[in-house]
Amino acid sequence: MTQTEQLQKLLDRGGEVSFPAGTYLIERPLVIHDNTHLTLSPKTILRLPDEGVFSLLENDGLRGEHENFNIKIEGGVWDGTNLGCERKFLAPGESYAEGGSFNKERYFRNDYLGLLIRLVHCRNLYFGNLTIKDPLSFGVQIADAEDFTVENVYLDYNCKKRNMDGIHITGPAHRGVIRNIRGMANDDQVALTADATTLTEITRGPIEDILIDGVYGENTYTGVRLLSSGNPVRNITVKNVHGSCRYNAVSFTHHDQHPGAPSLMENITLSEITMTKPASFDMNDGLFHFENEDKVALSCPLIEFFPGTVTRNVRIENVFRKEVRNEVDAPLIKIRKGAVVEGLSLGKIEQIFPDGREAPVVVDRNEQPS
Repeated sequence: MTQTEQLQKLLDRGGEVSFPAGTYLIERPLVIHDNTHLTLSPKTILRLPDEGVFSLLENDGLRGEHENFNIKIEGGVWDGTNLGCERKFLAPGESYAEGGSFNKERYFRNDYLGLLIRLVHCRNLYFGNLTIKDPLSFGVQIADAEDFTVENVYLDYNCKKRNMDGIHITGPAHRGVIRNIRGMANDDQVALTADATTLTEITRGPIEDILIDGVYGENTYTGVRLLSSGNPVRNITVKNVHGSCRYNAVSFTHHDQHPGAPSLMENITLSEITMTKPASFDMNDGLFHFENEDKVALSCPLIEFFPGTVTRNVRIENVFRKEVRNEVDAPLIKIRKGAVVEGLSLGKIEQIFPDGREAPVVVDRNEQPS
């Protein structure tokens, strides 16, 4: 019996499950069931083999397309070993977004993205106190979830691949808490996407009543992304976002996932944000970067409303920004042309630049002559 088969046999018992400390090579996705509490020690490492483009862990409701209840996963190191593998890429003419059709079988195979942990159709889910290491793309995708908690997750990422999200929530999602997510992502540390791409949209629907409290990252890509393209994102609190970001601390996006679909994000509160731009954009740091990232990052605002989005009733307060580079010309808040923001209110905001200049708090491209 292989190590994978031994671990799966333990999971199949349900109830309280633990794996002995050690390093385990996982040869196919482990599957977790209802009413299972999986507890791993910090010295328990589950890793994919080289050239392994599949998940380390899934719930049985993913492929069975049914709901799972009372799953709790905590502890351990979940290692995607991404240096030894490459995901497939779409054929010419196919699109990741912008109207491409979702292919469920391709999602199940997972060879186009290599999502490391997939939890779909879950009720009363707990995921926390663990390390996600070097996934091929998303560390964790949670889709169609109610009453869930994700907390105390460290992203130990080499940032050598694209789309290295941390915690990616796909709608529908209701009554969730996400807190204390640390590390450096090469995409969004936390993403709430009511609608998703052609490769990830196993479900879609409203995202409502979510608390994000504690996102910490130095030289991370984006702290928190909110995305609506057909379904609303509402009643969201984002607080304690700290560190430095190459792109945004918080972004409001549409990205034309479903062309012509409405976008609505409402009742959003952002507070206690102390993100800045990184002290250096050294392109020889050994990490993966997009082309011309240095130039883009210098001008990307900390909070950005993207074209095609409609946002209502947004409160932004207690934001402190202390830049260390005079070359940074990014505004604090930018409303791009084609974005609609209704009911924006601002509380205490402070910005400090080394040269002492005063930078605008809000730049609204819709108010500027074309």
